[in-house]
Amino acid sequence: MSAVSKHIVKSYSSLFDGLDAITKLELIESLTKSIKKNKDAKETAFYISF
Repeated sequence: MSAVSKHIVKSYSSLFDGLDAITKLELIESLTKSIKKNKDAKETAFYISF
C-alpha cells in the first residue's frame, strides 16, 4: 500500500469514528459489495476477451 493510500485510509477512518455501530456495519457491507462488483467485472471482461 502506498503512502498516499495509507493517508486516505487514515483520513477516512477518523471520519468513521463518530458513526454508530450499525452505520459502520452498513458501510462495511457496502464496501464489500463494491469489492465483489469490481472482481466480477474484471472476470467478465477477461472471459469476454476470448
